[in-house]
Amino acid sequence: MPKESHSQRIAQAFGLKDAPSAVVCISPGLAMTLVDLDKSGGEGGESHPMRPDDAFLMMHLLDRQGDFRFRSKDQEWHSTPIAENESCLIDLRVPFSLSWSHPLRALALYVPRHVFFGESPLGAERHTLRCDRRMDDAVLASIFGCLRDFPFDRRSRHRDLFVRHMLLAACARLVQVHAVEVTERRKVPRALTGEQRRSATSIMCDRIESGVSIREVATACGVAHAGFVRAFKRSFGVSPRDWLTARRLDRAVELMGDRSLPLTEIAHKVGFSDSSQFNRIFTRFVGRPPGEWRRESLGIDPPGRLSFILDHHLCHPV
Repeated sequence: MPKESHSQRIAQAFGLKDAPSAVVCISPGLAMTLVDLDKSGGEGGESHPMRPDDAFLMMHLLDRQGDFRFRSKDQEWHSTPIAENESCLIDLRVPFSLSWSHPLRALALYVPRHVFFGESPLGAERHTLRCDRRMDDAVLASIFGCLRDFPFDRRSRHRDLFVRHMLLAACARLVQVHAVEVTERRKVPRALTGEQRRSATSIMCDRIESGVSIREVATACGVAHAGFVRAFKRSFGVSPRDWLTARRLDRAVELMGDRSLPLTEIAHKVGFSDSSQFNRIFTRFVGRPPGEWRRESLGIDPPGRLSFILDHHLCHPV
């Protein structure tokens, strides 16, 4: 079964089949997702369970709610009322439910924990974000105010750049104001050593077209398969499979700059079994099908790399 995108998971948690979204890539395979939740046609409601995830979900309300309730095994709170342009932050490691009293209009921002805090080389979590019941933050309200009318259905490279910078500003504000040192440090898997990181990424990049199993990469690094997967995810914030897929998409983007190459040929050149698999995975990672992305990007200027990295953290799908 195809892996669901983060936008689909969030939309389904709020009773929608899917929802307009924008994806901002941070490093290969690691991305933030902004989702436009619109249940303005109904009344109040309650969210459905989401499977636990090592990430945060920020809910920014675009309309006033008479009663807004949050429940988890660790916490329960409600606000009566909660004003428009207020936000709340949810730790997705803990199952939760939200309920609301009026038709819901909100922007939901999914951010992996690794985006904020990266790896902890000592194998223990040192910081987290304080998940308050409500965040009456004028800076965050201004940032999301700029995004509330974003045309999700009319995407372009320039609009994607705008979203990228707005979301990075939101993340910076969250760390500046809401980051706290954890009182009880959570043990986390140890990261790969520098040599293991270089070896693993070099092997996977060299064999993008011919293919390589994660087990082979783990063996080359001298680590058991399960331990390698945990250490790799701690180092990069994503699984080795997703990292490799993102690198394949990087190469596909480069090849799409050659207008004479059909997508079917590009799919095979970067290690996908067929164009259908390529189309599905490209859409999951980038938020748009490769044909649509190619038409829009080539209509502006030559495409860049999908995972173009700045300071090992900032990149965007263009």
